[in-house]
Formats: sequence, structure tokens, C-alpha cells
Amino acid sequence: MPLQISPKGISLRARGTQVFQAAGAAGTVTWSIQPGSGRINRNGVYTAPTLVPRNTNVTVCAHYGTQFDTADIALDQGWFWLHLLGVYWLAGAALLLGILVGRWDPLCSNRRPIGLIALAGALGGLIHGASSFAISAGNREFKSSWTWWYVLRPVLGAAVALIVYLVVRSGLGTSDIALSGGDCLKTAGFAGLIGIFAEPATLKLKDIFETIFTPRDDPRKDKGGGL
Repeated sequence: MPLQISPKGISLRARGTQVFQAAGAAGTVTWSIQPGSGRINRNGVYTAPTLVPRNTNVTVCAHYGTQFDTADIALDQGWFWLHLLGVYWLAGAALLLGILVGRWDPLCSNRRPIGLIALAGALGGLIHGASSFAISAGNREFKSSWTWWYVLRPVLGAAVALIVYLVVRSGLGTSDIALSGGDCLKTAGFAGLIGIFAEPATLKLKDIFETIFTPRDDPRKDKGGGL
């Protein structure tokens, strides 16, 4: 009976283990892996590395005399980015909350709302991204290809909050972007909501832009499309 490894193909995450068996061998089987990502002992027990920064394919080789067989392991990087993003959310939330709470009076007293709106919008984006991240991780559906979406959520929230604020203020017929003391709390709450719901806010800005800049038929154009 020829040498046969089982299982032939599996997927593992960081620190995962798998026992391989070699049928058809009457004596000691020599085990090895290529490339050397993780380790396998003489009993055929493979242990994945502690960190898997990128998807990696590992080949398990079994040798018995002149016979050999191989099996494949697909190492999934998901848990690496999962833990990294978890640290990112905690650090980001602590930083933004610390700035907003610790610098609230200066942010409002100078009546220059740009910094306040950006921080509140970033906090809203962080809340949205963190909730989506927690749901994906809890359902074991997290995909590392979405990592940059999660990372950039606070940036997107801050940017959209600023643009929406400027559009709203300009629509009120004033060029002064300063806030009165009573408006500070309401503006921060508004910016936070925009950060949480950045996608609907972006779509609304698109509707406003298309309404203002919708091109009209130019009677000067001839049938060929030229003037």
C-alpha cells in the first residue's frame, strides 16, 4: 500500500493545530514542512505560527523509505488583522474621547468649529466601523480584504462631517463658520451623527450637487453634438 497522508487539504488560523496521519507505513515516518511557517513534530502534529500576517500555503511532507506524500495547509491571516484592528479601535476611541472631553472648553470657547466637527465626525465613524467590525468578528465572517475600510472609517466620518457642515452653513446664507456657545453641543452631536451615517450623507450631498449642477440642453448645439 503506498504512503498516503490524511487529511490532504485544510485551512488553519494562527496557533491552530492539526494531526496528520500517514497510512501505508509500517515504521517511523519523517515529517517536514515547506516553507518553514509553523512547526510539525515527529508524530505529525502541525502547529501554526502565532502570527500570520498574510495568507500562506504550507506543504506537509511525509517520508518513509523511498515513499513520500504531501498535504496542503492554507494559513489564514484573518486573526492577525482581527486583533490588530481591535487594538486600533480601542486606542482610537480612547484618543478621540480623551481629546473631546479634555479639550471641550477650548474647542468651544474659541468658536472655531473645524476641529470640533472633525473630532466628532471621526468619533462617529469610529462607532460605525467598530460596530460593523464587532458583528463580523462575532459571526466569524471577518475578511482581511476589508481592513482598509475599517481603518479609514474615522477619516471618512471626519471629512464628510466637515463638508456637510460647510454645505449646511452656506445654505443658511452665512459665510461665518463660527459657533455661538449654545450651538457647540448641537453641532458636535450633528457631526457625530454624520460620521456614523457617512454613506447616506454622501448620497444626499450627491443629490444636492446634481440638483444644482444638472446641465441643461444647450440650443446652440447642432445635431452632431458641437457648438
